[in-house]
Amino acid sequence: KTLLQNATSNIICSVTFGQRFDYDNPDFLHLLNMLEGLVRAKPVRDLLPKILPVLRNFPFFAPEYGKAMFCIKQIQTFAEQQIAHHKAAFDPENIQDFVDAFLLEQKRSEANG
Repeated sequence: KTLLQNATSNIICSVTFGQRFDYDNPDFLHLLNMLEGLVRAKPVRDLLPKILPVLRNFPFFAPEYGKAMFCIKQIQTFAEQQIAHHKAAFDPENIQDFVDAFLLEQKRSEANG
């Protein structure tokens, strides 16, 4: 199960970020841990506190909401780091992945107003 999850996550990272990670890479392992933590935090149950924020204060919702939000923020940080790296090395003549394609489209949109 773990090998399949790692391989699937690595394929998604490769397509999205243009980078395949070694299975013992600390950044990749952290990402996998955060994804697993998000799944274990039962985010479906956390949709209700997003709709009705007052529910965050109820014991049934509070711990799970906090765990899910922590994992989401960690995943966002990982993605932001990857995007920053792409922005620094961006070459509009050499699009290699989804992030590059997004940055290219973003630049085109800014140029067209």
